[in-house]
Amino acid sequence: AISKSGEVSVDTLKGNAVMVCSLVGLIGTLAQLLQEEAYTLLPVVLYPLFERASFSNHSQVQGTAVQVLGTVASACGVLSVSELVNDNFDYLFGTMLDQLKIGKGQYFGDDLGPYLSSYPSVIEVVLQNAIAGLKSEEQLCKLSMEERTNTAFLIDLVNDLIAEFDRNISQLSKTTLNLAALAMLRMFDAVVRYLSACHEKNIHQRVRLKR
Repeated sequence: AISKSGEVSVDTLKGNAVMVCSLVGLIGTLAQLLQEEAYTLLPVVLYPLFERASFSNHSQVQGTAVQVLGTVASACGVLSVSELVNDNFDYLFGTMLDQLKIGKGQYFGDDLGPYLSSYPSVIEVVLQNAIAGLKSEEQLCKLSMEERTNTAFLIDLVNDLIAEFDRNISQLSKTTLNLAALAMLRMFDAVVRYLSACHEKNIHQRVRLKR
């Protein structure tokens, strides 16, 4: 229920979280039924799952999304969510970049706050998984071949988010601004750690090749 002041009750939030968890869980069930054919779902479900797995969601929703991502990865025949991320890095960030460039009127309408905090949060959770995937030698080789493309997508997306944040900062309430700023800071930290991990792994790989 919503109070006269416009605040949403705790019971309502919990009810919404349970409903979202049920919907997210259905994706996992469908992936298990499809098994190897589950990869056909990726263009539709991959970004929304990472969006629900980000820190800006209810903890119950976040946990369910992380679990379902593992189920989807297994059904698609990959060893981990990290491998799923690195295999679909260009799609994930390309999707977000297209939404920002083409759909600014739709995605940045009257209510800017949710998107200025949601997008950076998704970038953060995706990069966290990508960093974990760098421990795999196979993924390292793939990264070496696709590094320029991946980095270009990432830099373009971050630049667009910074530009939108700067353009619309005066329209945000104090609470929304704080949430968006926190999400941006967490994103910057993940970006730096990802680029650092890529650089470190590539250096180690070159050393091994010279030997």
